[in-house]
Amino acid sequence: MLKPKYPKHALGQNFLQDLQVVAKIIAALDPKPNDNLLEIGPGTGALTARLLAKVNKLKAVELDASLAPLLKQNLGEDFAKLELHLGDILTFNLDSLGPNLRIVSNLPYQISTPLIFKLGAWQAKARMLEDATPLIDVHLMLQQEVADRLVATGGANFGRLSVMAQYYFDIAPLFTVPPSAFWPQPKVFSSVVRLVPKPISALTAKNLDHLAQLVQVSFSARRKTMRNALSGYFDASDWQRLAIDPQRRPERFSVAEYIKLSNYYTNKIGRGGRI
Repeated sequence: MLKPKYPKHALGQNFLQDLQVVAKIIAALDPKPNDNLLEIGPGTGALTARLLAKVNKLKAVELDASLAPLLKQNLGEDFAKLELHLGDILTFNLDSLGPNLRIVSNLPYQISTPLIFKLGAWQAKARMLEDATPLIDVHLMLQQEVADRLVATGGANFGRLSVMAQYYFDIAPLFTVPPSAFWPQPKVFSSVVRLVPKPISALTAKNLDHLAQLVQVSFSARRKTMRNALSGYFDASDWQRLAIDPQRRPERFSVAEYIKLSNYYTNKIGRGGRI
């Protein structure tokens, strides 16, 4: 398979080349011919080629336009089945991709967190407004450290990404991938994870922006107690009404407690700052 002479480190390019790993991703994804499937960052097409053998049509978003000619050569006749969009997935209009979307990606590490936030907020808002199913599932190859943070429920790995991702998705780690599976080899191991949107009934935050705001402020001061970290939002009487111990640090709060804080805050500012 043709590769670029030099990978673009600024774009986090580590191209998947291990076909055994590709086969494991395909098995985990289990694509069906009529799936509305999107690959983010097809690169030179190692995964793309195997996906096209399974589906009638594949959508892809690629930031590096210089890879398009290589991708076309590597895919041969199957390139005609690829709907390739050149652009940045972080600014891409996901609504244009249609409902029941499935996503798979060997994701550049630097965009993993903002992309997960974007996907979570997009599908949650769409489902609440339209009772639709914009997203079925997401299979991502991530830096193992990021995957560990995604599934953490407390401690040092638990943070903003953990809370927001777990609010939006049920998350399952699938398997670990060694550096040797890529060209050039990264310095870290990777993990493949599956994210499945939670049912609407589980999305109980009254205001997603308030939830995101409180989580961000909390973990920007993660060494402080929550009483101090959120002093601009809650006073002593608020904590008493909430019946939550504010002397714990942010990493000791559960996702359910962050939702409770968010909903209390939404009610509070809706009543002129009083409950």
